[in-house]
Amino acid sequence: MKLFDDYILAEPWWLLLLLLIPALLFLGSKTGNRSWVAYPTLRVLGTLGYKPRQNLFRLAPLLLPLFLIPAIIGLARPQESKTRTARKASGIDILITLDTSFSMNIRDYTDESSGFRKNEKRITAAKKIISEFIKRRRDDRIGIITFAGRPFDVAPLTLDHHILTYTLKDLVLITDDNEGGTAIGSAIVAAGNRLDALDEKRKEPKEDQAKPANKNAKEKNKSKIIIL
Repeated sequence: MKLFDDYILAEPWWLLLLLLIPALLFLGSKTGNRSWVAYPTLRVLGTLGYKPRQNLFRLAPLLLPLFLIPAIIGLARPQESKTRTARKASGIDILITLDTSFSMNIRDYTDESSGFRKNEKRITAAKKIISEFIKRRRDDRIGIITFAGRPFDVAPLTLDHHILTYTLKDLVLITDDNEGGTAIGSAIVAAGNRLDALDEKRKEPKEDQAKPANKNAKEKNKSKIIIL
């Protein structure tokens, strides 16, 4: 039984005991018969006029049932649930190389589909388009490389596109003068090297894996794409 999004109850039937709490509260609020004691002396008359000290104890029949609520929930054994989902997809490997040099701060992109002409920054428009692209490629592994004066590995190839979306939102432009420039060629080479390295790693046979019967059989590699 799910308690919240990340918690479950191992033995939820214990929660049926919570139905007894209203009955206990009702019984605790009722006043029973008064008890009396025959005093052989008249000393009791000396206490007349003093306020009784039992006001707090009058709340005990009401508080005790409420203390049972966390105990009953504990008997139901709430547990935090952590799930891990394995997913296989026969898509392609895509590396997005995004320019994050200061020239991407220029407002010269016009989105006419919104109904009004408003110039946006190049980096803002690029993030929107990349986000929409990622949403449409559910079965593809996608990674991100940014570049200004040199390339930077930002996100590895992954099927977890939520991470890519958050990473994309946090990208900022390179304003350091030492990192100035727009090294498009270096970014393309870095993306190509990463894809080639993954391809070589995919071809390496595992030690505990049996050799195929056909020595000439080759694994069909995925398609690899670089988007600049």
